[in-house]
Amino acid sequence: MQGLMFLFVPKWEKLLDVNVWRKALEQVIYSLSVGGGGLIVFGSYNDFNAKVHVDVLILSVLDLIASLMSSVTIFSVLGAMAYELGIADVSKVVASGPGLAFVAYPEAIARTLPVPHLWSFLFFFMVFTLGLDTLVGAFLGHYVFYLIDVFKFGIGSLMGCFFTCVTVHWVFGVNNFSDMIDFMLGFRPSVLMRVVWACIAPVTLLVGANDGSENRCSDGSAYSSAGGNVNVGAAVVVFVGSLLQWRWPLYAGTIHYPVWALVLGAAVPLVTLAPIVIVALKHVIKLVWNGRGRDILKHHHQWGPGCPEARQRLNEAVRLTREAQRLNTRVTKGSVNIAFDSTDL
Repeated sequence: MQGLMFLFVPKWEKLLDVNVWRKALEQVIYSLSVGGGGLIVFGSYNDFNAKVHVDVLILSVLDLIASLMSSVTIFSVLGAMAYELGIADVSKVVASGPGLAFVAYPEAIARTLPVPHLWSFLFFFMVFTLGLDTLVGAFLGHYVFYLIDVFKFGIGSLMGCFFTCVTVHWVFGVNNFSDMIDFMLGFRPSVLMRVVWACIAPVTLLVGANDGSENRCSDGSAYSSAGGNVNVGAAVVVFVGSLLQWRWPLYAGTIHYPVWALVLGAAVPLVTLAPIVIVALKHVIKLVWNGRGRDILKHHHQWGPGCPEARQRLNEAVRLTREAQRLNTRVTKGSVNIAFDSTDL
């Protein structure tokens, strides 16, 4: 019970700690893979009118359940270990981080399950197979691993969210984005949701970006307060704040990374994000060179749903809307005709 009490009994004063909110946002973006482009790629294979809002709700709930199950298991074991060792503070039993599972789960298996040797073998065999898969894409040591982790997850995810924010909510427009959601799902996002996307989230994460405390990796290595965020509409605020409060990364809490290592680490997100900037600049320069600067903020004529039927319905809706707008202008001579509502078409 000591571990579960530590997990579930709230410390209300922590709600005033900006660092707590920031870490919660970092965990959400990491768990749900927001801002990395993977969700967009997978979503492109969905049916055009798929109820993605239901899928988002289901996946979020499943992620919450999985997190609760893991937390209950780990903290139950930590509470038992703290009781046996006579330690009042559960957080002092073992250091946090990925290695925590290697302490808690084997201890839980040995204490609760029959034939613990068999289950321990199966658990570590699973870890071994996961390690083999990890070696395919991460064959470097912890020294390089934590360096890449600092830059790739922090700056990379923030910049990915930043570009998404700029292109979707400001260039394309939050109202146009809401219209597309209405066309796909049959309803528009609420005014509150649109206000959150465009206004509230940036202000909220601006407060979170003002925290300058260091984070710690599982081995004690320190890294900057640059972190992920759950809403792409606030990425620019967090990115600027993280740059202003950036700290020199330390491995194991004491070892300074050399300058060349920092340059190498910074190059990782820059290489992955460079195509976005290069393609955008190429498009802008091409339009300006051809005298079509006004078309910079307009979508390409080939833009639209991949489904032919959905594309035809969208083109028809756009055509009817334009005809209604021309009719309004012709009948009212530029004034608003309250007797004619083009949205009913």
